[in-house]
Amino acid sequence: MTSTAQTAVRQAHDFELHLNDDEYRLIERAAETWQLSVTDFLVEAALEKAIAITEEDVSSHLATVTSDELPSHS
Repeated sequence: MTSTAQTAVRQAHDFELHLNDDEYRLIERAAETWQLSVTDFLVEAALEKAIAITEEDVSSHLATVTSDELPSHS
């Protein structure tokens, strides 16, 4: 993603954090470790969580598919 696209995304998806000082410092230290801004760190973390949830949903759905629902390869 180019920096122009990143700027557009940030402007389109502005958000407000409601964290206490300890929570913010924890996130700030983690972001510094990864050499990211707090905003970029939170966006990356949210994306990773969204991907993990999506993968869990797909896995759960596939686990419920019965052999009757699978296409026949005859």
